[in-house]
Amino acid sequence: MQTRKTYFIRHTCNLDIDEKIRKYLWEKRILAVGYPHDKRGRWVEDNRSLDPEDYDSRGKRAIRALNRLAEGGGAVFAEYWWQKNGLIGSVKPASKVIRVSGSLFFGKLFF
Repeated sequence: MQTRKTYFIRHTCNLDIDEKIRKYLWEKRILAVGYPHDKRGRWVEDNRSLDPEDYDSRGKRAIRALNRLAEGGGAVFAEYWWQKNGLIGSVKPASKVIRVSGSLFFGKLFF
């Protein structure tokens, strides 16, 4: 039997998104990773890459984790800075990572 990995995802105020997107993330139970900078720390308006090597060290860790979660699935606890409660759920193996408006990569939490 394969062991499922567990992930903790923290959506901090550094996830530079507006109120409409925050509401959408919460209501749809969506995880987001946003790193609009390249590996040298320069602003990249629309970084479409899911290759960890295209990011700085923090971004590399986040994109690697997102790719592992999408590929193998796992249990997730997600914290959203604008909510007093978090979410617990799971992501199915072989989930598709999608890009939505800019550099936010979304993964769906399934309950």
